[in-house]
Amino acid sequence: MDIQGSVMEMKLYHGKKIMEWRRWFISPVFIIIVILCGTVTLLDVCSSENFVADLKTGYTDSVTYYYLLNVGFFSIVGYCLAACTGAVLYAADYEENSVYMRINRMGVNRYVFSKIIQTLTGAFVCGFIAILFCFFGVSIVYGASMFPKSPESISGVTDNLLLLAGRNTEYLFTLAVISGLCYAFYSLMTLFISIFVPNKKLVIAFPMILWFIFQYIWIRIPFLTSFMTPSLIFDPKRQFGDLYNMSPYITVLIIFAEISVIAVVVSLVFRFKLRRSGVFGFFFSRC
Repeated sequence: MDIQGSVMEMKLYHGKKIMEWRRWFISPVFIIIVILCGTVTLLDVCSSENFVADLKTGYTDSVTYYYLLNVGFFSIVGYCLAACTGAVLYAADYEENSVYMRINRMGVNRYVFSKIIQTLTGAFVCGFIAILFCFFGVSIVYGASMFPKSPESISGVTDNLLLLAGRNTEYLFTLAVISGLCYAFYSLMTLFISIFVPNKKLVIAFPMILWFIFQYIWIRIPFLTSFMTPSLIFDPKRQFGDLYNMSPYITVLIIFAEISVIAVVVSLVFRFKLRRSGVFGFFFSRC
């Protein structure tokens, strides 16, 4: 009976969790965050010097061209917005003094796992849709074509193998996936920092701080390879795979593998921190 009861309890928990996530992903708040992420990506393209200059002359190139040449400062705001979909959840629980209660109800492993999965999933959806929103939005509003008329016209701007082969739809898909993974990376790192600094207001700013550290400080460390440089790996525009004449699909797999390793490390540190903080109590046996 005890085994059957445990199985039923687990099924009930998973059912409730799925319903909770489903409600969150169709909630007005989440939808607004996704739209805002798409909007800031669109603003990145529309605020680029090339786009503004061409708009004044009445000439418009492809959205892909303008996207590849934009600086990307507005997208940093997107990383911060995406953190609201999952990375702030532990800080919220901490400030509400509900961590102990939640661990009592679901166990530490499930608690940590749910926070990491929701952080990664929410951020990935934001990053994926942001690219599609940007490309379709600029194309519809300004009448620009989404892709270059010929691979030759974009050859001086990018070394992406899919673009240069004229496989534009595949390029857009891999770009959206890489964008989602980049959003997921910054949200995951934000969750990691929130383990030690569980403050909701500060957590939202962490992605911006991390971006500047990776962009201007980390990259100056001399002995790091490109595979250890976040500003190069987690950048949808200047995909590091292009430097090695690598297929974007391979780039996706490498980024996914790196995020998976980071997620495992974060989960172990998260669990260890909860144990050291005394949250486990007599619930340690449920881990």
